[in-house]
Amino acid sequence: MAGLGCIGKNNIVITPEYGPRIRWRALPLDRTAEATGPLGYDPCDGCPQPCRKACPVQAFDHAAYSPSELGQSLLPGIDGTYDRVTCNTKMSRDIEEAARAMATSDEEGDALASTMNACEEVVMAIPKGDGEARYGVKYCRMCELSCPVGRQATTR
Repeated sequence: MAGLGCIGKNNIVITPEYGPRIRWRALPLDRTAEATGPLGYDPCDGCPQPCRKACPVQAFDHAAYSPSELGQSLLPGIDGTYDRVTCNTKMSRDIEEAARAMATSDEEGDALASTMNACEEVVMAIPKGDGEARYGVKYCRMCELSCPVGRQATTR
């Protein structure tokens, strides 16, 4: 509704220039900001949906809700076929696997998993082996990274 992009078939906001490769943050303002309204932009129309095919846990394979029931049927891509629980379960497993791979003991793995659960991206305080800081990535992102929209902008 703000005119920044649309909701794509991957359930992520897709912008015309960068596709789904945007990180959103909040900015408090001391004045009213007027929304420009929807763009009428739908890059998913006619797309072969590589985002949905890339999902390793098939989170887009069945309807999780009715779009008309939620009043979302007018937004591109919101068709009820995103299963957030399945996706979140995959992200939790990814965190546990990353923590085990970086840890030298079960106790250290538990501590790293706890830290990674608290942050999207974390510099590990107790690196494994060579003493260099390592990063823990919390999200799978296959649906985001397989989207062709905005790839040209990210390679500049």
